[in-house]
Amino acid sequence: MKLLFSLLLALLPALIALPDRAVAQGRSLQGRLTDADGKQLSYATVGIVGQPVGTVADAEGRFQLTLPASIAPTDSIRFGLVGYRAQTLPVAALPPNPVLISLPEAAMALPEATIRARGLRRQRIGNHNWNAKMQTNFALDEVPGHNVGAEIGRVFQLPKGGAWLDTLRFAMANTFDSVRLRVNVYALEDGRPGRSLLQRPLYLTRVKNQRGWVIVDFRPENLFVTDEAVVVALEWVSHSPQPDGLLALPITVPAFATHLYRYGAANNWKRFPGMSACLELVVTH
Repeated sequence: MKLLFSLLLALLPALIALPDRAVAQGRSLQGRLTDADGKQLSYATVGIVGQPVGTVADAEGRFQLTLPASIAPTDSIRFGLVGYRAQTLPVAALPPNPVLISLPEAAMALPEATIRARGLRRQRIGNHNWNAKMQTNFALDEVPGHNVGAEIGRVFQLPKGGAWLDTLRFAMANTFDSVRLRVNVYALEDGRPGRSLLQRPLYLTRVKNQRGWVIVDFRPENLFVTDEAVVVALEWVSHSPQPDGLLALPITVPAFATHLYRYGAANNWKRFPGMSACLELVVTH
């Protein structure tokens, strides 16, 4: 009973995900993100490193972020997108609005996959309990766009010797007219998400109260992972213009897994052992 009570106490921040107490507003940051050729970087992330202050650019690469008065000039702001080299600047070094940031492409070397003569096996890993009574929420804040960029994921233990990632399956609750999510795959480094294993961003869109499993096909990415574990996460990148709404994943407690949550586009990840959002990964090995 004590163990269950402790788990529930640890889970409360991830389940409720309520915004922090309102703080005095400081500078309003506005600008645009592009690649080296001036092409817009849709849904690039913008956030204060290690703090729950961040957002995601729109489809045209434009962003707007209200910085609380508590943000110091020495705090760093990070601009990033899968497939590009992130740029980090001190707040004091930011130019006047509009802030124009250019990110160069990042080359990524994929590990070699050795095909063996033996037959390959498919394996399901994760949590398929979409009827769970509890939920983990992508939180909202009173400042528009403040918490877009929140991310929920879990650690998946892979078969020995590595595996190809085939598909991801998950269930979710959504009362926005439409939402867009980015699917991220990370190496597990020091127990938390590290470098991205994808060469390009993967997106999906859901409409209000759309039911059924959501399937993400990784096979076109030819993603072979040699690590013993991998992190798959869902990042909230946009939603229809509504004053409020619910966006959440079912979560199971207890579970033989590690739940991961990040409030803010460049915030630190939090680990919650013994629980799992409804995320199921199919691999071939």
